[in-house]
Amino acid sequence: MESPPQKISAEIKVGDYAVAVDEQGKLVVWFAGPRVAPGLYRLTDNRLDGEPILIDELGIRPTIVFDANGTLHALWTHYPMGQPKVTILYSDHAIATPDEQEIHTVATPKAALGSLFIGPTMGIAANTAYVFWSIEIRTGVAAGAVDARYVTFPLSHPQLASTPTQLFVPADYHLTYETWLQDGFRAGRRSRLNPPRTGKVTQIYPHSSHLSELVTIQRTLAQFMMRGNAYQVGTLFFNNQQPESYQLLSFTGGDSRYPYITSDDGNWLYAAWLERGKTDGFRIMYASTNPTIKQTYDQLSLEDYKTLAAQTLFGLLSSALLFPFILMWMIAPIVLYLITFPLRKNSENDLSAGVILSLGISIAGYWMTKIGFLGGLKHYVPFSAWLPIIPEWMAGPLQFAVPAAILAISLAMAWRFTYKRQNPSSILFLVLYLAVDGLLSAAIYGPLILATN
Repeated sequence: MESPPQKISAEIKVGDYAVAVDEQGKLVVWFAGPRVAPGLYRLTDNRLDGEPILIDELGIRPTIVFDANGTLHALWTHYPMGQPKVTILYSDHAIATPDEQEIHTVATPKAALGSLFIGPTMGIAANTAYVFWSIEIRTGVAAGAVDARYVTFPLSHPQLASTPTQLFVPADYHLTYETWLQDGFRAGRRSRLNPPRTGKVTQIYPHSSHLSELVTIQRTLAQFMMRGNAYQVGTLFFNNQQPESYQLLSFTGGDSRYPYITSDDGNWLYAAWLERGKTDGFRIMYASTNPTIKQTYDQLSLEDYKTLAAQTLFGLLSSALLFPFILMWMIAPIVLYLITFPLRKNSENDLSAGVILSLGISIAGYWMTKIGFLGGLKHYVPFSAWLPIIPEWMAGPLQFAVPAAILAISLAMAWRFTYKRQNPSSILFLVLYLAVDGLLSAAIYGPLILATN
């Protein structure tokens, strides 16, 4: 029978807490007050009912991690109200109140008044500690910018901490994934850190392990649907104290945030994050590289298919309302139709070679105009705005087959209501073709139309 929740912080106001468990099952809990009421405390090991022990009266935002040898490594911050200087402190002494000589400063970033300092967080890879933080600038000419940095040092040697290095990840969602052969996490295919890249990286959560490779999961502002941008979640892999490869986990217009990642004994990865839903609140998203879990989640239920079908149908119908934007594409074919009048002279009511050539030139001009307006057409996979996962092997065929189908359907509809019904009007044929093609193009390529207008 589950016990009711118990208050373990006494009367202390808590802003952040940290929990660590070693391989023998020893439980350690640290917590700290918010910035306005600092104070870093710990509970007696393996006891949640004891009196909190004060460690640092100015400390906030603790992170604690056990290494493979069972040593507890702790990180916390001094960040007084009204001051821009942030002091990030480290200790590997598990005693209740470390002496001053046992506490070391590993970094002193500055966050201007009005900026949001996030972190710090610490991860351990084999014998190396990584410390991350980010600063979101909210005021001034640089408002909206993010400065994410990290330092590294050998475990228990914080005096050897590196110079803070700014963190960048790919900004595009058109990533080229390749098989990764190096020893490390079994994360599947990864992308190299190719440009374009962005420094808008925040909410960095590192995962500690015995491997020499470190993996972090973070919130990143990435391109979304061509010219748009949205905060997504991705994983970043470090080797030799340098970021080396990347994976984009989410691709959604919703706001993804508060990511978390861990691994099992087989070095398979498990990730979770929150994503803003269409209604109030958030959805909990989950991903894993474990093949057993992947197989289970790859099996869509009937309800999943209904949801995907409904989302796609709604997206197509909504995009079809963008048809008025298509009208500007029709200027060029109409002009070409008028210019090629000599080709149709004396055979306007017959499907002669001249009429076919005139209509072909007009329709070709329409397609050139359409391709010009849809600047990202060669990269866009049809229906990908509504279907969360389209297999890579289907992307190329869809990019070719859908435009070909639009052309074929539009020609067939125009033929059916003109020449097939003994109504040989080339101008009616062209108008019907443009109407059907425009409606289908608006429905399927609506996200591109929105991105270019």
